Amino acid sequence: MILIIVGLGGAWFYFSRNSKIAQQDINVVPFTSSPGQKFDPVFSPDGNELAYTWKGERDDNDDIYVKLIGAGAPLRLTASPAPEYCPAWSTDGRYIAFIRDAPSAGSAYYVIPSLGGAERKIAEAVIEEYEHVRCMRWSGDGKNLIVVNRVSPDDTQPSVVLLSVEDGHRKALSPPNPYLAYPTPSPDGTMVAYAAGAGFLAADLYVMPITGGQPRRLTSD
Repeated sequence: MILIIVGLGGAWFYFSRNSKIAQQDINVVPFTSSPGQKFDPVFSPDGNELAYTWKGERDDNDDIYVKLIGAGAPLRLTASPAPEYCPAWSTDGRYIAFIRDAPSAGSAYYVIPSLGGAERKIAEAVIEEYEHVRCMRWSGDGKNLIVVNRVSPDDTQPSVVLLSVEDGHRKALSPPNPYLAYPTPSPDGTMVAYAAGAGFLAADLYVMPITGGQPRRLTSD
């Protein structure tokens, strides 16, 4: 199911750019064959593994899993009764960050070795509406997560934030906004792109230096 969703999206873009390619040239191959809902798929930096959220064979709880492409059973990284989602690989592939929503303890950012092991809490999180479009990314130097969250508990709106993996320190990059989503670093790690606006259907794309500065609006739809 994961690859079909991604593949169709890629095929739509590809066919729109080159109508001469026949549909039978697209070979759709599933990454997983296990039952249950899966979402938030993300490739490892070397492209050999896939991290994703899966409710498990009993479809009862969201946990983070890692699977080699094309072979083997998935490795379950988390086992908390609270749901986890939004896995994000570190740039060296050694760690995976994720969000946990614990009803009693609240939401928080965590990091865990990609081969399994002890998890570590980085910082508390205030998860707004549309949480799955606000998944984080790692900065190019591997020292920070790029997240959408409130800088302090007193803030009423989220910002695009650099969150230190070492000590949880927060540095606001973007101005606060009612809706922010998809914070993504550039390939060279010097810029951050994100969506901002009044809501999910009323947002535009912005880009700004990862060191801070004035955001530049790219779209005005």
